[in-house]
Amino acid sequence: MDSISFDELNDNQIKEFEKLADDYSYSLQMINLFIENNKLDCDEVWDKANQAYDNDMSYAPNED
Repeated sequence: MDSISFDELNDNQIKEFEKLADDYSYSLQMINLFIENNKLDCDEVWDKANQAYDNDMSYAPNED
């Protein structure tokens, strides 16, 4: 599958991306707040979060 540039997205695709980007930003902020409120080790928690992400991605289809 050939890639397109971001500039080639239509208005609906841009709106969808912006919503996903907002959700992503909110999730990052909530994890940081969770770390701060619970006085957790930042690196340890982010390692766990990244591992969870890696595990989720192992089920994603491979486009190669």
